[in-house]
Amino acid sequence: MTRFIGFAGAIGAGKDLCAEILGGMAGIPIMAFADPVRWAASAMFNVPVENFLTQEGKASMNQVWGMTHRDMLRLVGTEMGREVVRPDMWIHNLKQRAKDRRFVIVSDVRFDDEAAFIRENGVLVHVSRLHNPYRNAMSSHKSDDGVNQAMRDYVIFNDSTKLKLRNQIADILLPFIDNI
Repeated sequence: MTRFIGFAGAIGAGKDLCAEILGGMAGIPIMAFADPVRWAASAMFNVPVENFLTQEGKASMNQVWGMTHRDMLRLVGTEMGREVVRPDMWIHNLKQRAKDRRFVIVSDVRFDDEAAFIRENGVLVHVSRLHNPYRNAMSSHKSDDGVNQAMRDYVIFNDSTKLKLRNQIADILLPFIDNI
């Protein structure tokens, strides 16, 4: 059975950075619920997938379609995937991609049902960043509502150096991996 370590947090909190740090330390593959969303949006809108990988790329306006690349992701992932196909579409997709792996790091837990899935099959970590330079990128979109924190969730603070962030991740998550 695959065990998951998921990262939740606001836009720009450092979810991807935390996933990369842990993946590098522990040699665990990183996946995102949004990986297939990026691939689909790239194909649908004829936009290079690289435009969906950074905060700057997601925030940029696509003149051809009259929307930002982030809006494209929200349209494909939420309005089409979750609301038209099935609410747990991206959970179901991730389970298929992660099968036959012992551990997987999930860098983008954005919805409470995704958080519940991660908790049932591993551990959820909330990434908090007080001085978040991307705070203005937040919107009223459902994917920006955040995930409710549960008693057994962990919290990591991304408000200092990368070394301190790495130490927090090591202290909290390496014992979890070692105990499985």
